[in-house]
Amino acid sequence: RYGSRHAAQQFERLDAAFAPDAIVWCGNLGDDTHDDQEPERTVYAGWLLRGPQVAAVQASWRARLACHSALARWLERAWGGDGGLLAPLPEALPGLGERTFAGLFLDVGDGDPVWGGRPPDRRRWLEPLRTSLRTMRDRADRRSLLFVVVPTRWQLGEGERLATLQRLGFRPLDCPRGAGQQRWLAVAAELGVAAVDATPALAGEPDAAGLFDATGLNLSCRGQQWLARWLVGPVAEASRR
Repeated sequence: RYGSRHAAQQFERLDAAFAPDAIVWCGNLGDDTHDDQEPERTVYAGWLLRGPQVAAVQASWRARLACHSALARWLERAWGGDGGLLAPLPEALPGLGERTFAGLFLDVGDGDPVWGGRPPDRRRWLEPLRTSLRTMRDRADRRSLLFVVVPTRWQLGEGERLATLQRLGFRPLDCPRGAGQQRWLAVAAELGVAAVDATPALAGEPDAAGLFDATGLNLSCRGQQWLARWLVGPVAEASRR
């Protein structure tokens, strides 16, 4: 569940250890768009905690005790109910559910009837990416930073993309191809971060589908090797700027 905020945290950790001359961040259009909507997470005493639960366990001895003791958890639920320290969280994207699949919801135009006449607040969906890119840009300072948009298999084959959009309940006519990539690239441009989209190069490969794992959401080992070879050009170009 690594979204963009985790990438920024990972960069901070690795930067302190290696101090690289250039930084390349490959964002996954499918996974990261979904994971960025997830609340903050941490693990404490074997429990995966999310959102307000993270702050609660950091600040409250009662929350920490509830993670260690079944009796304390029962008492917290009895006292606090749905608003207690370890209360369950709502869905990150109400009304979309599985429609976040493969990041395809970012292709959907404002005219799609699924929005019920009210275009979505995409700023909310893109804000985690904007915040993470800004954090990485500021830490990189004068060093080269390149943001790479990596698609899923569903962003490559137009037939499969349109069929999946239809299955998810969107109207394909209102979902221009590449809109999601362009929205990500626009965030990078707004922040002055060099960015490149790997989609056209991947789509031009004879066996593009074979560069992904069985889920189609992530590159396979062979796909990662392809990406590393392809990145030589964009990284050199970014370093010259």
